[in-house]
Amino acid sequence: MPGLDGYELAFEVQNSPDLSNSYRILHTSLSSEMSLERAHQVGAHEALEKFNAAELIEAMLRGAKQLEEGLEKTDSVVM
Repeated sequence: MPGLDGYELAFEVQNSPDLSNSYRILHTSLSSEMSLERAHQVGAHEALEKFNAAELIEAMLRGAKQLEEGLEKTDSVVM
């Protein structure tokens, strides 16, 4: 991403009214506690180290569940 790294993108998404409710998963090839902490500081819900398809699928399912639960709460308030 020219001129924008994943951390900056996550921060921009977090501050966007249209996208702030999205579930953000950052993937990093760096395996350090600092990288993971920074991902959470910029609004990522999860940060995965290295590439592991099973971990990515599990993270996506957790995000879908969290978003679904959030929608159910919103629906119950509207009723």
